[in-house]
Amino acid sequence: MSASAFGTTVIIINSYKRAVEIFDDPRKNTIYSSRPYVAMTGELMGYDKMIGLLPYGPTFRNSRKYFQKELGSNAGMKNFYPQEEQQARAFIRQVLNSPDDLLEHAFQCVQ
Repeated sequence: MSASAFGTTVIIINSYKRAVEIFDDPRKNTIYSSRPYVAMTGELMGYDKMIGLLPYGPTFRNSRKYFQKELGSNAGMKNFYPQEEQQARAFIRQVLNSPDDLLEHAFQCVQ
């Protein structure tokens, strides 16, 4: 079964066996396991290099490998604890100094 919306066709497979056949076939799995192209967030907003929007391929695999190396373990995450604590302290200071601007403080970009 398939459905089309906004120029994108989605194929729905209701058989586990057939899904495994498609995704395990090395000739076809790169075709079917990519992400949908989203022009608005990718090109227009400039997020086309973010790992969640990259199409499946060498760039995605390299990004995922480096991401996993740096953040894929508790030891990797502990490297970021000092920055998290620093940002949390800065946030608390801002809220204490001007509590009426809480939303502005909460949605501020980390610098």
